[in-house]
Amino acid sequence: MFKTIFLVSSLLFAVSGAERSLLDHFGTFRSSEDVSVLKQSLLKKLATSSGFPNPLIPLIIIPPLTGTQIEVKLSGKKTHHMYCDRHSDWFLAWFPAVEELLPPLDNCWGETVSMEYSNGTFLNFPGVETRIPPFGGIEGIEYVGKGTTGPVWDVIVDTLVSAAGYEVGLNIRGAPYDWRLGPSALEAQLFPLLKQLFEETYAANNNTPAAAVSLSMGGPVFVLFLSTMDQAWKDKYVQSYTSFSGAFAGSSLAMLDSIASNSKRTYPSATVMRSLSRSLGIVPWLMPFEAVYGDAVFATTPSRSYRVSDFHQLFVDAGANVTAQMYDLAVPYQVNAAPGVPISCVYGYNSSTLLNLTFFTDDFTGNFTGGVSDGDGTVPIDGLRSCDIWARQQSQPSVSYPIVNMEHADDVHTMEAIEVLYHNMMLV
Repeated sequence: MFKTIFLVSSLLFAVSGAERSLLDHFGTFRSSEDVSVLKQSLLKKLATSSGFPNPLIPLIIIPPLTGTQIEVKLSGKKTHHMYCDRHSDWFLAWFPAVEELLPPLDNCWGETVSMEYSNGTFLNFPGVETRIPPFGGIEGIEYVGKGTTGPVWDVIVDTLVSAAGYEVGLNIRGAPYDWRLGPSALEAQLFPLLKQLFEETYAANNNTPAAAVSLSMGGPVFVLFLSTMDQAWKDKYVQSYTSFSGAFAGSSLAMLDSIASNSKRTYPSATVMRSLSRSLGIVPWLMPFEAVYGDAVFATTPSRSYRVSDFHQLFVDAGANVTAQMYDLAVPYQVNAAPGVPISCVYGYNSSTLLNLTFFTDDFTGNFTGGVSDGDGTVPIDGLRSCDIWARQQSQPSVSYPIVNMEHADDVHTMEAIEVLYHNMMLV
């Protein structure tokens, strides 16, 4: 049977073995035949339900890192390469066409989606204008590619609409956002819109609080958002929260992307990917959280070890001074506090997952090896199990649902995971 691999992992990032990237964190998705079987199984499950709540509990989707389309328009873009376009009409930069990622054009793509940081402000590359899909809708997050390529939330949306009478725009809402930004910018730009979205959805559905669902980095984004809301607001507007593959304590892949320079990646090149990762404010935020890992050692060179408290110096020693500044700005936002709403943590385990790096040279330019732990292939198990800790910190239910051998982000196409969400929405 022909295996359909999710575009972000099969076409965009050609890497070897453990040398994955935080930006290609999606796993292998199902074949078209398997997706059809999954949909039929879910439709049957919903059809045999004893009844749906009236009114239906609205669903608000919090997408992951790379989980929102980004369109770009070039107006005299500054470029270091004479073969790169400097002017264009609007085009889809994320998810891009494969030919844009092959050397040397990957340099052009890398410049286009990179950001520049100065004094707490994140800006597009000079001459680059970006836009994301309309807030509140699911366009550009249900599928991250053109048309129906890059499916993410398709199975969930299709089955809710077909079998439970849900309506996109009324009780299925989305929160698209620019996932390149650092957490301080997300707090300023995304959080007011997200608060308004919950309140508007509540009012539009007969004063019914919404169920939230997130994927991967959407987890720590939503937990950070909830930490800014008072308990009365959370009690009124959030019915439940289902986290799929929550990266609640970061991922060591953020360190790999920003520090290592000898990856065996083929396209985009290791140089392009390292430069891109160092420019995005979100990547240093996803370095392992001290709240979960303490002051553990995560990187070693022949002359020293780098603990969590040394991450600033790690970036500096690797020649990423601006990334070190972004990391300092991001650290206060590495929140791993109990969310204060009923939460279910759905995640996979039993996959080798990068935990730490050992470099053979002090300047990080040589070969390296990676130490692994249990996890889902992207996020180590300690962060995935955050619900177990929160269960002791909040009065609301906080329950873990581990699924053996499920890869990171495969929740959205896994029957057992989706059933947890539908149970929380009182549908099954």
